[in-house]
Amino acid sequence: MTFQRKLAISPISLHVVSAILIVVWIAVPDVAVSDVDTPQGLSVLLPDIVLSHGFLNTALGAGMAAAVVYILRELNMSQILLRLNSRAISIVYAALMSMALPLHSLHPGMAAMLCVLVSYFSLFSSYQVDSSANLIYVSFLCLGLSILVSPMLVWMTPVYWLSMYLLRSGNVRSVIASVLGLITPLWLVGSIAFCTDHTYIFTNLLADMARFEWSGYSLHTPAETVTVWFSFVVFIIAFVDFYMRINLDKTRVRVIYSVAAIHGFMLYLLILLQPLQLHYLLPAAMMPTAILGGHYVANDPTTQSNVVCILLTVLLIVNIIVCAWIL
Repeated sequence: MTFQRKLAISPISLHVVSAILIVVWIAVPDVAVSDVDTPQGLSVLLPDIVLSHGFLNTALGAGMAAAVVYILRELNMSQILLRLNSRAISIVYAALMSMALPLHSLHPGMAAMLCVLVSYFSLFSSYQVDSSANLIYVSFLCLGLSILVSPMLVWMTPVYWLSMYLLRSGNVRSVIASVLGLITPLWLVGSIAFCTDHTYIFTNLLADMARFEWSGYSLHTPAETVTVWFSFVVFIIAFVDFYMRINLDKTRVRVIYSVAAIHGFMLYLLILLQPLQLHYLLPAAMMPTAILGGHYVANDPTTQSNVVCILLTVLLIVNIIVCAWIL
């Protein structure tokens, strides 16, 4: 049995990779990150203990990453994303986060990522559902919550509407529900800010949604650059493999993966256009990367795929070592 096949179907693979994630997250020395990642949205209200680097911050971040691993497992089970009994989606995410040393903290971007992930449950479940307004409302409500801490995610709204069309859940009621779900968190924040005479919080939140800063690519550390490129390469490899083998999946699963691919491309485009918000956007981009990457690991048994999987694993380990002790 090949390395890739063992990784996909072994009942202990997820436990091993998750344990490695926690150990690397806590044990690896702090990695220098760029200072250009200024607080956005409501994250400016967070206490310093959340935004500063320290053991408590690191431990809480590791706990949130472990929760995402579990939630991805539940997403796979509820949507039947893989054709065989595998936890490959969670394994890919845990592996990527192990390598992403600059993200090893309790950053507001982790909360945005969690909201985006939860939104996928109701979004994917709306496939060909005529009365999908309640599911769409919940999905866009989660997107709206993510916008509160990562305002640039507001540009994902058209992608969610396109997803509704692809999932055949778009109708007048669901469109109205999407608008209501999106503005509900903003309406609550705006109302509280107005009643407490802190309207600047709400106006700054709205301004952050359109504040594009086109410079800053060279301001990131080498470790951050390596993290983004490795994650994007995994996404592209998995995307190409999926469309080469698309006829092997059922129509519903095929549409869901297509939606995940569109989300991934949009999130990486946002990172390209807004590099100063790397730590807010990259965690969310790792969600579709893990979904497509898990499909690649679990459903492509070819020799070429096994070789690529081994090479990526070796590169991932080398990246951890280089980013932690050399860069």
